[in-house]
Amino acid sequence: SLSEEQGELVLFTFKAIPTSTPTMSFPTVDKSFTVDLPALASLDLKGKSLLVVGGTDGIGKAIAIAAAERGAAVTVVGRTNRLEPNDNYSITFVKADLSLMAEARRIGAELPPCDVVVLTTGIIAAMKRQESAEGIELDMAISYLSRLVILREMAPRLKEGARVFVMGFPGSAPTHTFENINTVEHYAGGPGKTHMLTVLGNEALVYHFAASPLFKGKVAFFGLSPGLIKTAIRNNIYTGVMACLGPVIEAMLGAFATSAAGYASVAVPLLFAPGLEQHPGAGFNQACQPVIPADMFVKDKDNVLPGQMFATGEAVVREKCNF
Repeated sequence: SLSEEQGELVLFTFKAIPTSTPTMSFPTVDKSFTVDLPALASLDLKGKSLLVVGGTDGIGKAIAIAAAERGAAVTVVGRTNRLEPNDNYSITFVKADLSLMAEARRIGAELPPCDVVVLTTGIIAAMKRQESAEGIELDMAISYLSRLVILREMAPRLKEGARVFVMGFPGSAPTHTFENINTVEHYAGGPGKTHMLTVLGNEALVYHFAASPLFKGKVAFFGLSPGLIKTAIRNNIYTGVMACLGPVIEAMLGAFATSAAGYASVAVPLLFAPGLEQHPGAGFNQACQPVIPADMFVKDKDNVLPGQMFATGEAVVREKCNF
């Protein structure tokens, strides 16, 4: 709940929302702090390990390469390996179709613990509703529910001091009712309500896990809001009558949007920035400075929304996948 607002200082306190653990106070998220980011070129990441889920293209690929170039042991998870061989570093590729919850569960259970985990945004909902082989709306499956399943399996196995960053544009989504997230009815493709539900879901994941007594002081969870980046994530919406407009729109966006490599140059220093554990649950914008939560979480006086949203996601997985 909103506890204080004085000038530039904005504090938010959340109670715990894990559905299977006792209630506790959520750590304060303070927008007034800044992160001192060293230059990417100055980083020495030898001995550090990074897992990037969705790391074979766009932002994830750029982050993986930037970290590997600085010496980190990097593993990426994706459907297709688009990483070119390089004599200066190596990146481990793990193949997985993350539209399938069974695959997400396997990845969460099998991958070894690492220092930093990054869960990127998956796709943007197509203009016409698409389903996974398990019967889940495709954007919801890839961009949110696979992340939920991976964290549910992986988080308890992460080593003490690990960090998890969930990409979902924290603080930016409008208020929506988090119901019927499989959106059989009232589907809205593109950057509409369907995709915005995945954005809110990912923000809720950060608060859900950050508040859990299971991870307090052991694993830190954060949100990433990269904003508009020059990647192929929007290609899914350029179908039908939109097909001819896609190249024009992307050319216009490309004139002023930040490149994936440009974002990675500040994101990788953030991932390994010292002292970040003092601000668990914080979200970070394109400049990798803190942002406040989405308005619906600020107004959540009973501090129950993240837990309810997590439970809603789990219910869809149980219904469609029987686990």
